[in-house]
Amino acid sequence: MPRDSHSSPIKPPTLPFPPVLTIDELLANAVKSKKPKVIIPNSFIIYRMSLHREYRNKQMKLPSMKKLSKIAKSSWNKESQIVKNEYIKLAKDAKTLYDERKKVGASHVDHYEVTLEAPNDSSE
Repeated sequence: MPRDSHSSPIKPPTLPFPPVLTIDELLANAVKSKKPKVIIPNSFIIYRMSLHREYRNKQMKLPSMKKLSKIAKSSWNKESQIVKNEYIKLAKDAKTLYDERKKVGASHVDHYEVTLEAPNDSSE
């Protein structure tokens, strides 16, 4: 008997907190891109990327990208502001680092060491 579309969905994997995706991973596609305008992933896209990774890590059946996006949207809407803020910070950090590398003419992400912590401000 075919499964109807109203049956209960399989519970998506729980995402680790804080997020385990690195800035280098987020920038990898941006650096490889030959397009004149590079798009750095926003907080929701990073969340969806994390969800995708967890499906693979837990060896769960990976849904289609359309279905994964719906699952991510539903999960994202249930997340606390604290969790969302971590993804927002990760997106901002990735954008900042990309802009810094662009200024110095970096062509490859893997030439740089990246941390998620703010650099020490020597002016304090």
